[in-house]
Formats: sequence, C-alpha cells, structure tokens
Amino acid sequence: MFEVLINIIMQELKRMNLSFSNISENQQISYVNYIGSPFKGDKMNVSYQTKMIMNIENNVAEGKVIILSNLDQIYSIFYDLFNKNYIIKDNKKYFRISHGDNIQKLSFVNECTKFIILVDKNDLKKQQLPFLSRFEKYIIKYNAFLDENDKEKSKKINDILKKLVNVKNINYNLDNILVNTNKDIINEYIYFYKNKKKNSYKNIIKEKIIPIIPQDIIFTLSFSELSKEKNDMNFIKNSYLKKSPKSLEEYLKNCKRRKENILIICTFSKIGESINISEKDIYMERMASEIKTVFNFIQMLNEFYYKDKKFEYKYLILK
Repeated sequence: MFEVLINIIMQELKRMNLSFSNISENQQISYVNYIGSPFKGDKMNVSYQTKMIMNIENNVAEGKVIILSNLDQIYSIFYDLFNKNYIIKDNKKYFRISHGDNIQKLSFVNECTKFIILVDKNDLKKQQLPFLSRFEKYIIKYNAFLDENDKEKSKKINDILKKLVNVKNINYNLDNILVNTNKDIINEYIYFYKNKKKNSYKNIIKEKIIPIIPQDIIFTLSFSELSKEKNDMNFIKNSYLKKSPKSLEEYLKNCKRRKENILIICTFSKIGESINISEKDIYMERMASEIKTVFNFIQMLNEFYYKDKKFEYKYLILK
C-alpha cells in the first residue's frame, strides 16, 4: 500500500531536512505525489493520462520532488527526462514530450526537480529493464522506520487483532472485516505516534482501530481468542462502548452536535437502513459501486459541493 509508504517517505525527507546538491540551504523543497487510479476504467483512459502528464510536466517546471506510483501507463512519456536527454536552449534545459495526438513539444526542466518512483517488488517482472535502469534502486521496508520498541507495539497490536477476529465457528477474514488494519498501516500509525505523549499500543488502538470495528466483532468478543486476555478484551469493549455510535443515524447526530457541517461518509451499514435526521440536514446518498473512474468520483463530489440549487447537501453517504 503505497499511500502508507509515501506518507512516511515525505515525513522522513522533511525530518532529515534533506539537501540535494543543486538545492541551496535556504531554498524550500516542495513535495508532490501521484498515485495511479485503482479504477480499471482509468488505466487506458486518454483524458486521465493527459491530466496526469500535464500535472507532472508542470511540477517538473516548478522544481518539485515528485513521488510517483502505479502510473506505468505514462512513464514512457518521460523517458527523455529520466535519461536526462535534454535540449539546451537559451541556457535552459528542456525535454521532449508527446502524448496521443499531441505534437511533440519541448518542456522546461527545473534544476531542482527530483523523482522518486515506487514499484512493488511483485511487479518488478512487469517493468521494462530500460525503465528500471534509469534510477538508483533501493528496497524499502515499512518497519525500517521503526525502532525496537515500535516493532514490539506493532507485533502486540497485530496479535490482538488476529485474536479479535478468531472466533469459534465463525470464519472471519481480518483484511475484509477490519479495513485499514494490515501490518503496513499499523506501522504507519505507530510511526506517526512516535513523538506523541500518548503513544502506547492501547492509545493507538483506541484512536485508530476502535472507530472502525464492526458491531459483529464486539458481539462475539467473549467467544474470541482475545477473551483469554481479559485486560485487552475489556479495554476494547469499554473503549468501543464509550466512543463508537450504535448506528449511522447516531453518528450523524454526533456530527451535528460537534458542528461538523460538511461530511463525506463511507459506511458498511446495510443498504436499506433508514436515516431519521432533520429535514434541514439534507444528505446525498450514493453507492460506492457507481464509481468506475476518477472522473465519476469527481462528478459525484462536484454535485455534492458545487451543484447550483436552492439547498445544499450537508452529508455525502457512500454505501
């Protein structure tokens, strides 16, 4: 999951105050990252590719550190840039770029531009050797940014989660029932809690995992393997009962009390669940399965935020 790794890499670069040979000490380093769309409809979509290429082209001219992942379909467009095959004009560097029906053109290269391209080790065989040979290569492991104490916390949390879903006569799948709790994401949580006062494994569970635990897990808690560890079991149970709403309707009412006026909510609530909220708090309800491309999602958000009408939506609920 590159989102996790990108967050950590950007944080580490800032923490180290990384200075490149062609960047002065007083110059502000600006970072940008692009993760390719997970939607099949975008993989060979010319409009989507063109938008990404234009964004990257502009960032190259601005001299940013550009982190890319899952964008195999457009890397070949930048081969001249990656090869440093520049054209010098008026003492400035340019590279050739062309895409689709566009005529080949020259694009400006800022000296400060740097690229970091992330490739999953399982996808290495799919990559062309000429592409891989253009870069210095490093193997990065998520737990490389954690000290021994952090790794113990990670192991403890992962053990608790495994025991939590290990219920007699019920075949729960950890990845399916507890989203955003794989090992890499747990390590990210621990990494970003390192410098906080409340950085115990219990506090991480309370802040990051309790809010996404389904009620089914709480109902079967006493029958899970975690029931053998009363301290951890009671902590999860009590934290959940204090913090988590019993329904989507209750969650919306809590948001209203906190004066959160515009929310996008992704929920696993059953499709037919009725939501009884004030008529003034108008919500837009959509199915996540409607989203086939990034453009579909942008259209949905535009309708939610900007559509010209007499009323304004306060909640977008994705089911």
